[in-house]
Amino acid sequence: GEPFLEVPCDKIDIPEKLSMDYGRSAIWRRLLFYHIYSFKRGVFYSPIPEGPLVGTLKKIITLHDLIPLIFPDDHSLSYYYYRYYLPRLLRSSYRVIVPSRRTKDDVLNMMNLKPEKIEVIPNGYDPEEFYPDKEREVPFDYFLFVGENRAYKNIKRVIEAFKKFAGDYYLVIVGNMRDDSELKSIISQYELDKRVIFKRGIATSSLRRLYSHAKALVFPSLYEGFGLPALEALATGCPLITTKGSSMEEFVQDAALYVNPESIEDIETAMEKVLDEDVKNEIIKKGLFISKDFTWENTARKVKKIIDEATLL
Repeated sequence: GEPFLEVPCDKIDIPEKLSMDYGRSAIWRRLLFYHIYSFKRGVFYSPIPEGPLVGTLKKIITLHDLIPLIFPDDHSLSYYYYRYYLPRLLRSSYRVIVPSRRTKDDVLNMMNLKPEKIEVIPNGYDPEEFYPDKEREVPFDYFLFVGENRAYKNIKRVIEAFKKFAGDYYLVIVGNMRDDSELKSIISQYELDKRVIFKRGIATSSLRRLYSHAKALVFPSLYEGFGLPALEALATGCPLITTKGSSMEEFVQDAALYVNPESIEDIETAMEKVLDEDVKNEIIKKGLFISKDFTWENTARKVKKIIDEATLL
């Protein structure tokens, strides 16, 4: 975000090969932490939940969620980092930034932090990348799912709910499906092979168009720290079906149809309801209005304010 350009900092060049590969970049970050031990004063800000445990810098750490602790089977390696290293890092930090009240409550319950140490700053989107885009026609009607093939994303129930609509609609699934053999087995079992379309690694412009033309984003996650696809749906004029009582409800407010994510019937009912033109148009109107407050620029300004406060102390 542009506000960060105003923050003076020392520059450490990161080799391109290291920055593009997670495994090697993780090693590079450890080397970076070793390097910053030499700084006696200043602020260390990390947009991910990583940082050094020792040193005299004031640390500001962003923590997006605690999914590795809540769903350890999906994050076997990250679990140990979140279980043993992360609590020490957060307790030694000046501030911990989280994207939702839901994540703040989880941190308070699971990390034993003081409430005043935690700042809730919602995530955002780029208005130049996500906006209603219907310049190209789409030759078929479809529901949209965006996310990985992980248990908390609830994709199996989405597929089961979609069965009812397979005669007239497609289901487009966007994201990293990793091992999708089980999903494909379910799809074959319900004879949906020709009605479910997988899209991997698509450009932002393509994702924007998929949102813009979809009958709805079906996003009934069992857990989200924030739920970025929900915000992207609002910004692109895509009707949203999502989880009641979740972090999404904090910012989506009344611009969605809410469901019990464990009820296939509930998801089906919402998918049926959103096909009504009046319901759809009302949700889209509210979503476009609400999304304007959640840009990355607004997020950056709020983070910069915390950095400035730490710098003055």
